[in-house]
This record gives sequence, C-alpha cells and structure tokens, in this order.
Amino acid sequence: MKRKPTYHELEQEVGLLRKKCKSFENEERYRQMFQFSPDSIIIHDLDMSIIDVNNAAIKEFGYQKEELLKKPYLNYILMKNYNIPVGC
Repeated sequence: MKRKPTYHELEQEVGLLRKKCKSFENEERYRQMFQFSPDSIIIHDLDMSIIDVNNAAIKEFGYQKEELLKKPYLNYILMKNYNIPVGC
C-alpha cells in the first residue's frame, strides 16, 4: 500500500511546482518579447544556419518563416546591406 505524503513533502512538491510555473511564465514572456519586438531578430547557429526569426524579420525580408529557416544568414546580410543578389 502506498503511504500518504507528509506535510513537509507536500510543501516541497508545491514549491517545485511553483518554480516550474514561474519558469514557464518567464519563458512565455521572453518568447513574446522576441516574437513581437519591432526590431528584426534572427537567431543562428555557429554554421550561420538560421534557427529562428521574429515577425519583424519576416516582414523585413519578405519571406515566410519556413523559407527563412532554410537559408544561410549571410545571404540576408549581403542582400539587405549591400544589395548583392545571392542565389539562395
């Protein structure tokens, strides 16, 4: 038969759940700040492959998010800043 948790164990469990909840709230807040920033934000890895973009970047470059995620970041820098057409 399973024993009932003690008051102290329940208190610890509630504390852990509160921390997890706060963590999710913070994550959501930062996700919204990223997504709705008026500045273009592009996140890339060490190989310059785009991992994520926000709404402003989608609007600025004129591509759908899925299209941007398939292209190297350097291509956008060349196109935007130097008007160099890049076959991407």
